[in-house]
Amino acid sequence: MVWRSQYPFEGMLPAIRGEFRVDVRKHANEILVVADLPGIEKENINVNLINPRTLEIKCEHDKETDNDDKGYFVREREYRSLSQLVVLPHDVSDDGASATFKNGVLELKLKIMNPEKRGKIPIE
Repeated sequence: MVWRSQYPFEGMLPAIRGEFRVDVRKHANEILVVADLPGIEKENINVNLINPRTLEIKCEHDKETDNDDKGYFVREREYRSLSQLVVLPHDVSDDGASATFKNGVLELKLKIMNPEKRGKIPIE
């Protein structure tokens, strides 16, 4: 017998709560962030580096232009604003950062800050 969660739609909960799925991984000297944003247009996405370890992804999904609610049993595809803070495993910089958006997938490449550039400031 296969055990199933008591919540049959558990995998859909992020979408119901207005969130989206994000993967974060380190590759060489950069952090890769991949976010699934189905149904979102590139023009409606904003990405901001809040601080060296926190990235904010915001986007808006436009409501269907059809204003006639007649004939619907369920109507969930409406305007919504999504926002998520992504905690990064290393300090990164927006210098040299790149972003692509294709087929509903946002991919960000952020350079890891060189730790040697930080340190003590000598007092004279």
